[in-house]
Amino acid sequence: MLQWKKLDERTELLAAVFGISIVILIGLAVVFFSPSDGLGAVYNESGFWPIPEFWTAFFNATLAVSTVALWWVTRTAANAAKLSADSAKGSADFLLIAERAFIATDRFEALPYIPPGTQVVEKWIFNIVWANQGKTAATGFRQGFNSEVRLDSLPADFDYPEGVEPADAPASLVLPSGTKTGTAAMLSIDDCVAVYEGKKKVFFWGWCDYDDILPDTPRHRTEFCNELVATNDPRNPLATLTFMFKEVGPHNGADASCLRSPKANHKKAK
Repeated sequence: MLQWKKLDERTELLAAVFGISIVILIGLAVVFFSPSDGLGAVYNESGFWPIPEFWTAFFNATLAVSTVALWWVTRTAANAAKLSADSAKGSADFLLIAERAFIATDRFEALPYIPPGTQVVEKWIFNIVWANQGKTAATGFRQGFNSEVRLDSLPADFDYPEGVEPADAPASLVLPSGTKTGTAAMLSIDDCVAVYEGKKKVFFWGWCDYDDILPDTPRHRTEFCNELVATNDPRNPLATLTFMFKEVGPHNGADASCLRSPKANHKKAK
């Protein structure tokens, strides 16, 4: 609305300038071709009307002004139309971004496994929980989760082997604000204690691929990689905060910032 308002104001200004120009031209004709100025050679016998040459010059001048005015108005209208189209496209793109599904890591879960009848932690079970932070549903959701116990940090050329879901796992639906728990990884109590004592390092990484329900949009992907940090002795089942997860490496991103492209969805969501 703002652009069209400006266009109206400019058109009104142009019309005013054009009208003033006509008045000025007529005034010049009256001043310079008045019978009292002795220029009778350029008048007809009555002494009131200019000869045809003057009317021709006057018409050509008026036509030139009108042509320039028409070009200016047409150019201004075309620019306004382009601005309007660009604004509409920008609004549509923003709507797609604002409304589309967006799945990211929500949290990690770390659960101790204590065999029945004992008070001894035998191992820890780790899960990644995904969450749809967008306003619409995600379909065709698939994910992978992997881990590695090391004596050192991940090298710069680490290729992040992709853990995969079981072959018969269906692609699934994730509603807005909904969550999905990923595949579990288990670590022995010895490895967990070694992490706590700084003798080993453990890394978790994974990915998810999914579609949104908006038309003509590509398949999406999210990747993550975290290092396990032990803040308390993992042998203590009563510790309130035993592990934290620190983001590391380039295997962290969404869509274009991911290291790999999304996999095609070969299974329909149930």
